[in-house]
Amino acid sequence: MKTVDSLVDEFEESLPFSLDAFQREAIDKLESGNGGVLVSAPTSSGKTIVAEYAIFRALRAGAKVLYTTPLKALSNQKYHDFVRAYGEATVGLVTGENTINDAAPVVVMTTEILRNLIYEDPARLDLVRYVVLDEVHYIDDFPRGSVWEEIVIQAPRTIKLVGLSATIGNYREIADWMAENRGGMETVFHDVRPVELKMWLAINNRLYPLFKGDGGIDQRTWSKAAQEEEASYRIAGFRPTTCCMSSRSCAGLTCCPRSTSSSRAAVAARRSSDARTTRST
Repeated sequence: MKTVDSLVDEFEESLPFSLDAFQREAIDKLESGNGGVLVSAPTSSGKTIVAEYAIFRALRAGAKVLYTTPLKALSNQKYHDFVRAYGEATVGLVTGENTINDAAPVVVMTTEILRNLIYEDPARLDLVRYVVLDEVHYIDDFPRGSVWEEIVIQAPRTIKLVGLSATIGNYREIADWMAENRGGMETVFHDVRPVELKMWLAINNRLYPLFKGDGGIDQRTWSKAAQEEEASYRIAGFRPTTCCMSSRSCAGLTCCPRSTSSSRAAVAARRSSDARTTRST
């Protein structure tokens, strides 16, 4: 019988790269913990590898995995990704629009579908060992967040949860709450972004770097933006708006550069006539 370490090594050998330290840590905690693991790591850092290990582990044990996402489009994408990796016979899809091979050992579904299964057909979860909650930060969404809460609270205790998110700042707080309902929940935090993220500011059809190499704001860009904002503010006081140029109701107002004394008088006369009509009515 293979040990956990040998299984992790076997899984790593199947990858075209070596596991990062945070990936290995998450996998070890998934194996040793009771309720599962919550992984907070930047986009493109490879946190999905933890979910893929859960799939690898379940297939080796003859169990099932449910991979949930909050969006149909993301569910469709994950389904096709897993079909390429594991084959059509191994992967299924269940959304509000499609049901494909829903008895497969690996089924991708929207999170609401899993919530419904827990209440309406719990027997289908008997062989499920892992549930992946991709984009788990939706637990803070109103009003959909209650779906994630119900899964955490109501899913059978035999299931380990794998929570994945790139934008969950209070991951420890959420993990503590999940642990109260699951009998434990490990956490892994990784803040290294492998794909560099640069932010630029567009001014007059040109791009200016918003931050310097040390992370501070580029003062030249800041000054340029401030000057542009001031110029825009001043010009706005003289620039005619669409309504001033075309709408009959505001033509001739003082804000309109085409305004003349005669047109303003006409507007005033029209308003006076409207007021008399209203009083007579």
